[in-house]
Amino acid sequence: MNEFEIIQALNEIDDDLIEKANPKRSKQKYFKLIPVAACFVIICTAINFYQNPKPSAPPTGTPVDAIRESTTQTVGENATEIVVIPEGTKVDSATEVFVKEEFEKYPFYSKYGILRFNSKKYSVQYGGDCDKKYIDKKIANATVESFYEVESEIMKAEISVYKIKGISTDCAVAVKDEKADKYYYYADQRFKFKSLNDMEKKLKLKTNMTFSYARYDDRKASVTNYLNLNSDKIMEILFDNSNAKAVNDPGIKTHFDFELNVVIPCLSSQKDVHWICISEDGYLRFHIFDDYKFFFIGKEKAQDIIEYVKNNHKSEKKFYITQTDKHEQLVTEVISQAAQRPKS
Repeated sequence: MNEFEIIQALNEIDDDLIEKANPKRSKQKYFKLIPVAACFVIICTAINFYQNPKPSAPPTGTPVDAIRESTTQTVGENATEIVVIPEGTKVDSATEVFVKEEFEKYPFYSKYGILRFNSKKYSVQYGGDCDKKYIDKKIANATVESFYEVESEIMKAEISVYKIKGISTDCAVAVKDEKADKYYYYADQRFKFKSLNDMEKKLKLKTNMTFSYARYDDRKASVTNYLNLNSDKIMEILFDNSNAKAVNDPGIKTHFDFELNVVIPCLSSQKDVHWICISEDGYLRFHIFDDYKFFFIGKEKAQDIIEYVKNNHKSEKKFYITQTDKHEQLVTEVISQAAQRPKS
């Protein structure tokens, strides 16, 4: 029902009903209905405006919000928008986005998201930058291409491919942007490791990886952070005679309450982008290459790691109210306040 229909309905109220309800004020019925109806119109109009705001046209040369996945990061001193368009997305040229002139203004890693190399497809990773000190020898020439069409064309560029020190080319390689003299790393997100040890060997995790802090969520009332982790000791427990097999996603029944923040400098210019999550029932989830890799390490090893961190590191405990509790508390307060208001 819209505001016009509400006014009509109010005017259709029978006079006899109004007389019976309040005979002393019957002569003023129309004067009382007018402000009520006006309030309804204002409220309905406001709700309609905020629920359906007038869409604004995207700036010329920028991606359309409805078809993009984007995030903002700081590169050097300037804030730069990373634009990632799902593969296969077609952009209507009538919207005046992704014209070649504007396309060239984007950073290299934003323009060219896919690398075709060694009969495989690699994708540029979040953050992208690969420090020169981790670059090994050049291994090939190849082609990078855009995720999306630019004026009905997939843009391509010829580039040089480099090995990253200590990293198997089956998993990731570096690409050089000759114009900016920068390197970016591309990874095969679909690569499947046979076991946790297989992953360690291909990525040289014992050498390349450190742990900065851990987080334990008891799923009841608090989260505890553990600081200044002893990476060598945790690594020793994690990889000691471990042949933990890779598994598929163990499902929603598994709760990964314990998390280790992982730092792998040669695979990212940023911190806090890799995580190892461990469940008390023995599963390990490694977030890397913008994907999850699952392994079963066993309940005993999982408990050994969790207990070692808990018992040997400084902790900071933070209490919280769950989202459900907050919602219920808010609803209760609103109902209570409404009940206490004097009737007009």
